[in-house]
Amino acid sequence: MTESHWIEISEKALIHNYQLVKGRAGANCGVLAVVKANAYGLGMEACAKIFEAQGAAMLGVTSFEEASALRKAGLALPILIFGPILAEQAPLAAVMDLTVTVTSPGALDRILEGIAGAEASPLNSLPPLQVHLKIETGMGRFGLWPSEAVPAAQTIAAHPGLKLMGVYTHFATASVSKGPYFQQQRIRFQEALQALSEAGFKDLVRHCANSAALLACRDCCLDMVRIGTLLYGQKPASDSGAMPALQDPWKFQAKVLEIRELPANHGVGYGATYVTKGPTRVAVLPAGYSEGVQMEPVQHPAGFTAGLKATLKLWLRCFKAESQACHVFFEGQAAPVIGKVGMQLTMVDVTHLPQVQVGSLARVPLRRTAADSGIPRIYTD
Repeated sequence: MTESHWIEISEKALIHNYQLVKGRAGANCGVLAVVKANAYGLGMEACAKIFEAQGAAMLGVTSFEEASALRKAGLALPILIFGPILAEQAPLAAVMDLTVTVTSPGALDRILEGIAGAEASPLNSLPPLQVHLKIETGMGRFGLWPSEAVPAAQTIAAHPGLKLMGVYTHFATASVSKGPYFQQQRIRFQEALQALSEAGFKDLVRHCANSAALLACRDCCLDMVRIGTLLYGQKPASDSGAMPALQDPWKFQAKVLEIRELPANHGVGYGATYVTKGPTRVAVLPAGYSEGVQMEPVQHPAGFTAGLKATLKLWLRCFKAESQACHVFFEGQAAPVIGKVGMQLTMVDVTHLPQVQVGSLARVPLRRTAADSGIPRIYTD
């Protein structure tokens, strides 16, 4: 290959993971394959086509722009947009046969405004815009309060330009399926479903299980499950016990650009935060934080214990504790990253790996969702 770095995506692994998910969900439960955020970094259009071929019932994205890109790529599956849309996007969503989410009374008003504006033109004849209701049960982002579900459904049912198709919620703590917060969310959602049924809305597609809930709560499968993390070979935190035998479809590869022979007491990288202890062989790789190397989210610790752990982790890193070092791998052999990771370059100590030369191939851990979309993605198998 002429590229100095690329991402290999295994189609076989994606198919294997999809079939595991489908088997756990059951024959009568559809799978909504979540391909938001560029399919968690693996490539949205390509992954969507793989899941479509495997029989996915629906695709899930966060934004109108993502859904539009899938339609332009030729995807024919139903596509659910999780986030609220703008008024001007509503008629376009109808034309593209997208399914939008009503996340609040205000969001519904914007959808109605957009549909009304388009229908005011005598040249426009829109197909009905398909809609799912999102119920707020404890996530705190988007969603109708349970008491707002029936009025919203009635407004949608009364409008010829809208068609109510489904209803869902999102669990905040599905990894702790026996916990009171998770159970409280389940109860709130069931109450909303019951109210909708009693109001005459009996044939809606019901879905609430994400990856963690699929593992922890089989009763949460309902009519469809929304799965992202598991499809991409990553295991969510779960108290469900045994985890499925997932396959990792992701491999970021980079070729060594340069080998440097540094003497003892020589600084490495910005700030000279690392100083060699003896003669050191350094391999320079063509990837840095702009590609996603060593990118981690910043989070506010949830409580004293979590804060203590985060502080200890940072303290160990500051003092170059070996157990905290990031490593890359040459044919399975680990080599530690030394010095600060640069924007597009990373230095690695290969003193103990004399076989590593310019052009040698390294497998580099990468935060997938931070991986630059411009990195070539090669689909194997």
